[in-house]
Amino acid sequence: MGAEPKNVVPVALIAPYAGMADLAGEIRGEFEKPIRIEVGDLMEGVRKGNDLAARGVEVVISRGGTALLLKKHLQLPI
Repeated sequence: MGAEPKNVVPVALIAPYAGMADLAGEIRGEFEKPIRIEVGDLMEGVRKGNDLAARGVEVVISRGGTALLLKKHLQLPI
């Protein structure tokens, strides 16, 4: 038996609060590629970013302090 294939979503957005995640969810359908949306501020965002990277995400969108920390801790385009 082989490993289960990953359900890879190439782009993820890590929002610092639920309201921003909700707004992103409303416009997600306007993009060509699927976008996974997570809520996580600062180090919680880094934890989620590491998890997303392990699942095959190729690009992470974030802002502010969370984006700075993600750039420092991940080897992905932020």
